[in-house]
Amino acid sequence: MAGTLGILSIHGIGEQDEHYADDFLKRLKALLPADIRRETRLKPIYYQDIMKGNQERNWAKYAATELRARLLRKKLLYYGGDAVSYRYRPEDANSIYAAVHERIKKGIDTIYTDMNNPNARLVIVAHSFGGQAISNHIWDAQHDNGIWKKRMPTGSGELSNLILLITTGCNIPLFVSAVEDPIAIEPVNDDFFQWYNLYDKNDVLGWPLRMLSDSYSTTVTADLAVNTGLWVGSHGKYWRRRKVIKLIARLITSAYRKQDEATQTT
Repeated sequence: MAGTLGILSIHGIGEQDEHYADDFLKRLKALLPADIRRETRLKPIYYQDIMKGNQERNWAKYAATELRARLLRKKLLYYGGDAVSYRYRPEDANSIYAAVHERIKKGIDTIYTDMNNPNARLVIVAHSFGGQAISNHIWDAQHDNGIWKKRMPTGSGELSNLILLITTGCNIPLFVSAVEDPIAIEPVNDDFFQWYNLYDKNDVLGWPLRMLSDSYSTTVTADLAVNTGLWVGSHGKYWRRRKVIKLIARLITSAYRKQDEATQTT
């Protein structure tokens, strides 16, 4: 049976495995109204394996050393290494940047294949650095950059059916800090696109976005403060807190119903 709604997840940096979103997506789908739930397909996009090979090789070089704070060092190598690797020579066709965006493109194409419905609506939920990655992906498609430099996005690649982008613990401000007046992506469609950014005030890696610039205040629908618990570890708990998952489910339901109502009145 064809689906009418696809939900994609995109993880952040650091050590991840391909099952990173299993529990989150299962709980999220269960909180959707029954009629929407029946029409929903889920797909986690996983890209950390593209980066971890070099990190593992580098970490192995220090296995026999007497360095202190080894666990912290390893985390810094993986977390910092992801961000650095991602931005290293992004214009190269064989770069990690290109490989990550090919993986994102494949995930988008796959969920449309699974839904067997080219008109199905799409929702993307991206955590932490995943928000930067999907923002780059959309920006590149809109500006003939990155993997779209020598080919035009067509079909699902245009993301014209993306009705909702939800970012959690988003750290885009860290990556545009060198830009005086950051410019956001353009809405992928004029009628239904919404972008909600969820952040915890105690999460030093999660930031509001609308205040970045006039462009962001136009494109981002709202910055919503949420509570993921105590500040220690708050950044990793957005997709674990029931209240946050319920909020995400409400946002998805609202966006889905809004498009339904608009379609019925035209």
